[in-house]
Amino acid sequence: MKTPGGPNQSRQVMMKIKNNYGYFIIAVVLATAFFAHETIVSDYTYMYAASAVFNTKNEQNTLALKNIKKAVKGTPVYNEYLIINKEKNEAHAALMGEYDKLKFLEFKTFRQFLGEFGWAFGLFIYGLFNLIKAFIRKTKTFVGEVALHTTIMFISIFFMRWCFKHEDFMQVDYILINLFTALSLCYAAHLFIRVKERLFYKFKNGFHAVSAFMMKDAKKFVDKDKLLDYKKEYVGALKKGTK
Repeated sequence: MKTPGGPNQSRQVMMKIKNNYGYFIIAVVLATAFFAHETIVSDYTYMYAASAVFNTKNEQNTLALKNIKKAVKGTPVYNEYLIINKEKNEAHAALMGEYDKLKFLEFKTFRQFLGEFGWAFGLFIYGLFNLIKAFIRKTKTFVGEVALHTTIMFISIFFMRWCFKHEDFMQVDYILINLFTALSLCYAAHLFIRVKERLFYKFKNGFHAVSAFMMKDAKKFVDKDKLLDYKKEYVGALKKGTK
């Protein structure tokens, strides 16, 4: 006994999944690209070991330098060193003062702040503009648009907040954020795909209905002596339109 639709229906379902698979991959990549670096676990074992060796040698070097200073204390060379060291400290303090003048919030310069804040603010304005437009138009893709642009705004707000308040989250928090944004964008992609399929099948059914009318019902409006020419013209136009 044959199942309804048979192999053709199964083939159509598989093609539908294959054609839409890319949308979900893109949605997941876009969602996780912003926070993926925070979820990567790095192995600092060798770095910690090298750092411990360096700190030990640095302490030994500092102790040796103190012993040298004690040995040459009061000599002309030591007095010259004190003068140069004082000038160096004053120059360093002046340099730090210039750095402080360039600082903006927690950033080294205002330019660096704009580099971090600007793209997130632009992304926020883009999401807000399209969200408002979605509420005004209220199209068939309304729910998908709201899900998409709300997620975009959430991502931008997260990074804008970091620009003013440098507080980091735990790694598990970033994993949950990645999961939330990925699911939200996948849901939005699903809604867009569903609307696209509905429009496609609506157009397809309408096309079939018009074709059936033109081939069958329209005959009664065409003179019998022109019926053959009518069929030829109709088939030719149909072939041309479906190329």
